[in-house]
Amino acid sequence: PQQPQPCGPYLPLKSGERVSYHKPPWREPPAPKHHQLTTLYEDSDVLVVFKPAGLQVLPGGGFQDSTVLGYLAKREQRKQQK
Repeated sequence: PQQPQPCGPYLPLKSGERVSYHKPPWREPPAPKHHQLTTLYEDSDVLVVFKPAGLQVLPGGGFQDSTVLGYLAKREQRKQQK
């Protein structure tokens, strides 16, 4: 078998050729320390948090975990472990 060869996005494929893509591991930059959620109020129905400016709500734009959704998911995991 032939060794894999790197190719660009405009290389036409021939019949029987295969393409594989190897995505490098995700390395998220650390969120600034001031981008932490603060719980203002919580009861069995409501959770109110202080979201600092600049902290993303949903994953995207280079951040997958350091978001409001990510912090809340981690918080819930910790509660489940207790």
